[in-house]
Amino acid sequence: ADPIIEENRMAGLFVEGKSGRVAVKAKVVIDGSADADISRRAGVPVIMSVPADPSYDPIIKPQYMHEEYKVWNDTGIFYAVANIDAKAFGEFRNKKTTLSDADRAWMDERNQFVHEGMAYRGLRFPDPFVPLFRKAWERGDYYYQKSVEHNVHVSVQDIGEPTASGIVGSRINMGGEIRREDMVQNSRLESSIRAHVVETVQFFRNYIPGFEDAYLILIAPYLGSRGGPFIDGEVVLTPEDIRIGRRFDDTLLRNTHDANYRRAEASGFDTPYRTLLPKGLDGLLVTGRASSYVRRGHDPGSARARGALMLLGEAAGVAAAMSVKEDVQPRDLNVKQLQKELLQRGFPLGDEARLVELGLR
Repeated sequence: ADPIIEENRMAGLFVEGKSGRVAVKAKVVIDGSADADISRRAGVPVIMSVPADPSYDPIIKPQYMHEEYKVWNDTGIFYAVANIDAKAFGEFRNKKTTLSDADRAWMDERNQFVHEGMAYRGLRFPDPFVPLFRKAWERGDYYYQKSVEHNVHVSVQDIGEPTASGIVGSRINMGGEIRREDMVQNSRLESSIRAHVVETVQFFRNYIPGFEDAYLILIAPYLGSRGGPFIDGEVVLTPEDIRIGRRFDDTLLRNTHDANYRRAEASGFDTPYRTLLPKGLDGLLVTGRASSYVRRGHDPGSARARGALMLLGEAAGVAAAMSVKEDVQPRDLNVKQLQKELLQRGFPLGDEARLVELGLR
C-alpha cells in the first residue's frame, strides 16, 4: 500500500490484506511491480512517458514514434477456443484464394491506425479470411479493429492451427495512449478488450468454417503490458546504447536479443547494475520493466524480453541478499563480487576477453 521510509532509506512496506494494514520491515526492498508503483509512491524520480523521437529507429520502430501519440503503450489478452473442427478449418485456412480488387481496396481503406505491428495496417491473417472480415464489417456484424477511446485501438491477432483435440489460442491486442498508472482508464480498457474477445469468437462461429460449434474456454486473468513508467536511475539505458552495443563496467548481463533482427550491434549490449538503482533513496532496487531503460510500448524488445527480465529479477534478488549479508546499501555493494556470483550462476557477462577486461578472470 505504501513504502516505509526512514532517514532517506526504504525500510519496508505497508501492506493491506484481510487482517488490515500491517508493516513489513526489510533491509532491502525490490520493486518488481512492472510499473514502478513502489518507486512512485516512495517519491523517487520516475519517467512517466517517452516523447516520440525518430532517432530511436531501429531499436524503437517508426510506427511507435508517431507524434500524435503523446504516450504509446501496448497490451493484449490471451484467449482460447475449443471444439473446433480442425480438418474443416485447416482446409479453409490453406485454401488458395485470389483477393478481388474490391477486397484489396477495402483493406487499404482500413489503414486507419498507425501501428502496423499489431495488424492495424492491413490484416495479419491468411487471404481466405479477408472476404469474410469484409462481409462482417459491411454488415455491421463485427469489426476486426476499432477505436475503443481516443487514440486507443484494439485489433485481432491471427490464429494458428488447432490441436488434435480442437483447441486453439490467440490474443486481442491493444495499442495507443494507454497510461499504465491510470487505474480508471485501465479498467475501461480491460472491459473493452474482454468484450472484443467475445465478439471475435462469435465472428469465428458465424463466418469461419470449422468454428460452427466452437466455444470460448479461457480468457487470461490479466492484461499483458509492455510499456509504462520506469525509474530515472543512476544510469538510464537508451536505444542508442542498445544500437551501438555499449559496455558498462557494472554489467549484469550481455543482451543479444536485438542483434538478431534490429540491426543492432551483433555482440549485444550491457545492462548495468546502476539501472536498478533509483536516485536519492537507499534500500531500494528496481527490477523488471520498471528498471531504468528508455522504451515506448513494445520496444525495445530486447530489454523487456522474457529471458532478460528473468535474469534481471534474479540479479536483483542476488544483489539484495548480498547487500543484507554485507550490511551495506545496494548502491555501495561491491559490484565485482556480485558479477562473480552471477557468473557462477551462468549469467552471460561476455566472452573470455571481456571477462578478463572486467577483472573476472
